[in-house]
Amino acid sequence: MTATPALDARPTAFDSADGPVPCVDLARGAARARVALQGAQLLSWVPARGGERLFLGTATRYGAGRGIRAGIPVIFPQFADQGPLTRHGWARTSDWAFLGVDTEDGASSAVFALDDDDDDASRTLWPHRYTLRLRVGLDADTLAVALEVRNRGDAPFDFACALHSYLRVASLATTRLEGVAGRTYRDRARGGDSIDPLPSPALDGEVDRTYLGCDGERLLSDGMAALRIETTGFPDTVVWNPGAALAAGLADLAPREHDRFVCVEPACVEPRITLAADATWCGTLRMTACEPPQARSPVS
Repeated sequence: MTATPALDARPTAFDSADGPVPCVDLARGAARARVALQGAQLLSWVPARGGERLFLGTATRYGAGRGIRAGIPVIFPQFADQGPLTRHGWARTSDWAFLGVDTEDGASSAVFALDDDDDDASRTLWPHRYTLRLRVGLDADTLAVALEVRNRGDAPFDFACALHSYLRVASLATTRLEGVAGRTYRDRARGGDSIDPLPSPALDGEVDRTYLGCDGERLLSDGMAALRIETTGFPDTVVWNPGAALAAGLADLAPREHDRFVCVEPACVEPRITLAADATWCGTLRMTACEPPQARSPVS
């Protein structure tokens, strides 16, 4: 029997047009991932079966205080502009610490941390004591990401959060997301609440949907490759793509690059989470690269 290789984690840097971006490269067997220390943001994931599964655009910008439109940004403690704080919060633009590789319940993961001691500016906006941990694990064709929030204060606080996953697709025209049809969603692009009647919703035009209470298994397929998406702790699912018109005004997207990704985000949007003093919340995202539905062998 061949032993499962250990998770290897090595500091590196991504040489961008804006200068070097400090990162940690992860490897386990043939699987690979890259995490930027800014935001503890996954920029790349290549499973053992091959093919980059996260979107990293050619016009993506990097730098202090600038959100990176790529990979999996960590959203905390506010979702979008739904509150008085910085859009999507500051976790995605803060510098996290890499704590090394840890083994918990038999699974190895690279651990990244951020707390209020690391960001004096955040306390003037949000005066709470907190610690965030992001754990990233690889296992052949599976990427596992766990976000932990600990309240280090002596009073409760509430927050919203998400793992804002930019998932690479061949084309939006051939992409379908199974597991959300029939669910009620809040339509931030057009306003109001709707129920998608289709077996699998088409992703055409601007799409900005929050499926409240939608945390079951989802399958994203573009006809050539597929991802099985499983979550725990995150009650909501956000699906987003800017569409051609909005994308044309985004400086960090090259022409037509909006057609190469869709965001499928595990999220806690509404209601916000209330966390008691000295308590910890955890949400997990598990994505597995698999064959698209039409490529599967028929069941005999």
